[in-house]
Formats: sequence, structure tokens, C-alpha cells
Amino acid sequence: MFVTTVVRRQSEGIVLNGRHLLVSALPVWLFLVDVVRYPIGDGPGTFARLLPVIVVLALLPILAVPPGPDTVLQPVMFGFGLACAMTAFAPQAWVSCTEFKCGPLGQLFAGPFSSENYFAATAGLAALTAATVATGRTRVLVILLAGVVLYASNSRTTQLGVAIALVLAVLAMRTSIGRRPMVSTVVPFSVLGLGVWLNYSVATDAFSNRGLIWDIGTRALGEDWILGRGLSSWTPEVLARNYMHSQSLLLLYGGGAVAVLLYALVVCAALSQGDARMSVVATTLVGFVLLRGLTELAWNPLAIDGTLFLFFPLIIFATAHERRVGSETQSREVDGRGTPARDPGPSIEVRDRGQGAQGSA
Repeated sequence: MFVTTVVRRQSEGIVLNGRHLLVSALPVWLFLVDVVRYPIGDGPGTFARLLPVIVVLALLPILAVPPGPDTVLQPVMFGFGLACAMTAFAPQAWVSCTEFKCGPLGQLFAGPFSSENYFAATAGLAALTAATVATGRTRVLVILLAGVVLYASNSRTTQLGVAIALVLAVLAMRTSIGRRPMVSTVVPFSVLGLGVWLNYSVATDAFSNRGLIWDIGTRALGEDWILGRGLSSWTPEVLARNYMHSQSLLLLYGGGAVAVLLYALVVCAALSQGDARMSVVATTLVGFVLLRGLTELAWNPLAIDGTLFLFFPLIIFATAHERRVGSETQSREVDGRGTPARDPGPSIEVRDRGQGAQGSA
């Protein structure tokens, strides 16, 4: 599937470039650190750890499509729709309340996932995509369905992230903040730096005892902060049932400062959009994923779980900037000698299907 998709994309004029290598470098690096630091005999088998990497590499050429409303809307709606459909077959779609929170209906709505936070994140991303990209009845229906999931799951981190992302959407529409190189470079590093600071500095009872998890994790990491310890060592050696609740800690523990740097570069690439409308969409969706990572997992490259759906917009935006977008009806320029100018290469047609610039909500 990977080879045939690459060949087809090349025939369409879409060639994998350095940005695709950048996106694929993060899961590959985390996998290499994992198998070196945590030998095969002491944890999951090689294939079990390699499978998520294979999935990411397979998704790269599949999602390597011209940036446009449909190419952003379709994969996000597919992920949310699939999660909703799987809920009907989930053995336990509702989970018990915890000591820190309870749903408005007496339980927490987790859908097909092990945690309500996964379902809420998928719904939040769908709601933001519908608000900034979709039109008409599609926008209304998706926002209503996602709103029900956000209400029943009671994921406060996601609810706050959606609210902040909508503010970012309004700012991006009214200003050119999303297209300023300084912003797309400084913001990812600043947010990840804030995440690392929280991991090492907050009190143990902060953020619903997340501070305790971060304190245990950073102590276990010790002097391995440059290359990391490997994600497979987290469960048996650090905490038996709690995951990191932090994107920066997952990266730092799994692949050290190298993984944090790679993730920051991917986010920078995703935020660097030349088109005004797509810059608004990228600022909204990628901003939501980035901010959510302060107190939750935004994407685990070595797992096939609910965070995989949040990876879709990162791929689309991070690999879209270098492709030329044109129209088949675009006339060729004529040089000074009266001959057609050299064709710069295959162009990619993007049809907006009558969709003009949309507001956020």
C-alpha cells in the first residue's frame, strides 16, 4: 500500500519531500531508543512496537494531498465518525467517575476508548474542523454531535482547549498572525518549553495530581534527558497504570530532548501556511493539539490509540507547505521573446466547491 500510494502520488505531481522525512523521523527515533534502552526480552516484541511506526509511515503518502477544505475535513470527519460508530460495539462505553471528576450523567462517556479524554479530544478536533472548514448542515450536525460528546465526557482539558482554539481562530481571521514566520517558530518551542517546565516545577497535587505523575516520571528519567529511556519502560518501572498526562514528558521520557526538538519542528512546519484561509485552519487545529499537550497526551507515535486521530491535521499541514497549488485553467506566462515560459512543473488543482472564507463559530 505504501509503495503504490507513493507511485500514484508521484504521477499526480506530489512527491514526498524533506517535510515527510521530518514527520517520520519522530516515530522512528522513539522506536530506536525504545528497542535499545528496553531490550526485546523485557517488554513488548519488536513487531508490536514497530507496528505503530509502520502505520504512521503508511499514512504519510496517503494524507500527502493538496491543502484545501476537503482534504482537511474528510480525514478528521472519518476519524470522528469511526469513533462514534465503534461506540455501538464498545463493551463499556461509559466509565465510572473518579475522585477528581464525574460526568453530568453520573458517569464519564469514553466511547470506544479506554479513557474519556481520547473521545473528547477526537470530538473537539471535529468540532473545530467543522467550525472553520465545513458549511451548512454538515457544520451544524458535526458541532452538535461533538458537543454532546464533550458534554458527556466532561473532559475539562479538551473543553478549555476548544475554547482557546476558537479564540485563536478569530485572531487568525482578523490578523495575519498565523502567517508570521516568527509566530510559527516561537510558539511551538515556547509551549513545549512551558510543558517541560511544568513537568519539573509544579507541586505534586497540581492539575488533579498530574504533578505527582510528572514528579515520578522526571525522577525516573534522571540524567537520561538527552536521549530518553524508551517508552516501554514507563509502565513496569515508573507507574503501573497512569500514563504521562503530558506531551512534553512523553517525548522527553521516550526520546529525550531530541524527540522534543523533532516534535517542535513538526509543529512549526504545520503552522507555516502561505494561504490565508488554510493558515486560519492550521492555527486553530494545530493550536488545539499543541495546547492540549500541556496536560494530556496529544500524540503517542508508538501507540495505535485515540491520539492517532489528532495526528491527521499535523500530517496534512506539516507536509503541505512546499507543494505548488495552481489551476488547470491557469494561463502560462509569456517571456520577452514571445514564447511560452518554462512550465514550472505539474500543478495541483484545488476546488473549493463553492466554499468561501468561513468564520470560526
